[in-house]
Amino acid sequence: MQSNAVQRIDCCPWCSKKLPESLRDKWFEFLEKEYSLDDPHREEQEKLIPEEFKTDEWWKERGL
Repeated sequence: MQSNAVQRIDCCPWCSKKLPESLRDKWFEFLEKEYSLDDPHREEQEKLIPEEFKTDEWWKERGL
């Protein structure tokens, strides 16, 4: 039997410090707002994702 269970962690398992908020939703928002990519997982749009969005550069440049 296969399970699709996901466990969310809010704190670091080693030091117990609270982890920062996820930037997942913002990643999608910026791609749609700045590049009109409303479904960046589609093959056609995936090719158009700027390189900065494939690293941590996109959020560091925006001070997030």
